[in-house]
Order: sequence, then structure tokens, then C-alpha cells
Amino acid sequence: MQPAVPVAMSLLAASLFAGGGASAYQLRKTTGGVPVHWDSDTITVVADASLSALGPDAISAATRAFAAWSEVQGADGPGVVLVDGVADELGYREGDENKNTLRYEPDGYAPAGGALAITVLTFDSTGKIVDADIVINGGGSHGFAVLPGGDPKKGVKNEAVGGSYDVEDVLTHEAGHFFGLAHSDAGPEATMYFATARGEIKKRDLSLDDESGFRSIYPEARAFTAACSVSPGAGSSGPGLAAAALLATAIVLVGRRRANLLDL
Repeated sequence: MQPAVPVAMSLLAASLFAGGGASAYQLRKTTGGVPVHWDSDTITVVADASLSALGPDAISAATRAFAAWSEVQGADGPGVVLVDGVADELGYREGDENKNTLRYEPDGYAPAGGALAITVLTFDSTGKIVDADIVINGGGSHGFAVLPGGDPKKGVKNEAVGGSYDVEDVLTHEAGHFFGLAHSDAGPEATMYFATARGEIKKRDLSLDDESGFRSIYPEARAFTAACSVSPGAGSSGPGLAAAALLATAIVLVGRRRANLLDL
């Protein structure tokens, strides 16, 4: 049995995670301490045609992954609408039309390293997210499938077994990053825990810790004040679980003419 492997993070991300208490969610924040967030009621995400390689139910799995967060009780988070289309270049390009995207790289995406997926966020100094791209990282030994569910009567969330990573499990974690959450210290039962395993599906269901983190970013009747603006266009694992895999996020800051992907 292989123990969970620590996730590779950007240098900035590592500094943001430091100092959090155990068994608690972590938030993405600007250098000024403002939580990273969406300031819109509805976010459109372009589902690239590459997702079809993951199976006919991949889009439905992605829709459920985003909905798990948008439906958190006591929160006023944005809804996500998935539309078919062609993903544009990863990251934010000032002056161009930027799309929020979801894509699959069957041969792997080198900047993601060994992570199963990566979410590239671009936000301004007020914490407002202006672009987000999720990449499912294929290649190597990464095999993905939309796995069958567990038995809700028994409370089992990870009965599915096999050699594949569950698309919905992975995307529910990445959707948490998409909305502004970082990795959680709450342990492997949390969706935002840094690692998962083949056959695992329990990260489809949010833990109380995950829900608390989401509510802290998107409280009911929230009001974020923007001081400046930009102009965008129209990872259970742990000891005893084999083949643990990585789930990661990258951060891009707006503030220079070119936004650069930080090292992972």
C-alpha cells in the first residue's frame, strides 16, 4: 500500500495554506487578505469537445460537480452553466475574449505534473476572479471514467472499485478551487483534501467543512466591494490507500500586462 503523496503547489499557494488550523477549510486570498471569489450570479463554462473521450456521461458528471457547491444551503454562490464549445488558450489574456473552460488533455498537461487535474485562476487585487480554466490531466497511468455511485442507504460514498479515477469525484474537488477554496486540513473525508484514489467517489459529496468554507466566501446577501477592475471578455486517500493521486490548483494574478502561470 502506498501512502498519500503531498501535492505539488505553487509557491504562492503554499504560503497561503500556511498557518491554518487543523481540521479546517482554507481559502484562496489576495496578498491583501481578501478571499478570492466570483462577483457574478451565473458563470458560463465552455465544455471542450475533448471531454467526450471520457465517456458520454462526462458532461453530466461535470454539471453535478459544480452543482454540489452551488446548492450549498445558507450560501449565495454563483450558478454555473456548461455550454458546448472550443476551449481557448489557458489563462487570462488582457484585451482578448477570455472563456472559462473545462477540458481533457489525454496525453497529459506538463505544467500539472502528476496531478489528476489543475485549475488555473486569474483574479485582480480585489479578489475578483476574471478567468478560470480546469484541465483534467491524462497521460501516464491516469485513467478516468464516470464510475457508478455507492449505496446511499448505507452511507457508503466510495464503494466503486477499479483502476480508474472518477471524473465527478475529481471535478467536484476542482470545482471547489474554481469557486475560491484551497486544500483543506480536515482530512480525507473532505472534498477539498489534497488527494484521492482510484475508484473513490466520496468527494462527490461535500463534507460539513467544505460547506462551511463555501459559505465563508459566499454568505447569503454577500456584498463584495471592488476597488479596481479589469476587462475580461464576453484532488479517500491517506495511509492504507494505494495509488493515491494529486489534485492541484495554479494561481495567476492580474497586475502586469501579462499574467504568468506560477510554477507548480
